[in-house]
Amino acid sequence: MKSVSSASHGGGSSKHHASVKHAGVTHKHGHARSAKQIAAEKKWQEAGAKARHQHAVAAHASHQAPKKLSLYSGVSCCSATALAASLKLTGAAVSDADIFSLYFRTASDPDAGASILATLEAAQEHGLAGFYPLFSPAGEMRDGVVLGRDLKGGPHAVTLDGHGAWSWDRWYPVSDDFLAGADQAWEITWLS
Repeated sequence: MKSVSSASHGGGSSKHHASVKHAGVTHKHGHARSAKQIAAEKKWQEAGAKARHQHAVAAHASHQAPKKLSLYSGVSCCSATALAASLKLTGAAVSDADIFSLYFRTASDPDAGASILATLEAAQEHGLAGFYPLFSPAGEMRDGVVLGRDLKGGPHAVTLDGHGAWSWDRWYPVSDDFLAGADQAWEITWLS
């Protein structure tokens, strides 16, 4: 018993000293890494984190493809136009300048397009014609709901009302098939 006790306090036979010394080397070797190894490990961790983020973004419903069709020649601002139509249904006046201002808060160039969610978030932060939206996924299809839908010309955003959908500065009839094909629907309440 005494020899075990003294070995644990640094004493004892040379065999115990070898074990303690060997354990120290293993410990030191296991934690000592060169700057090159540390940099390589960091690079792989960052690459893995970036890949996981990109996968999550691609799979997440709120990161829809930009909606790019528009009434306005050369500016793919249908998401901003759809939000403006939703606001107009409340009786508010929205100018083309208001629409373009909102669009360019979400897109870097006229042809980039913008997702409905990005446009809603920009309007919530900066406003649209002096109004700010509260929004959530729509539970039912009713007036003012903004839909995302792929059309023959590409991804598009439209605003519903009781008679159809607002798109390209006029109302179009909407069928059940059209509604069923929507990739997203947002209910909006506008606050001044």
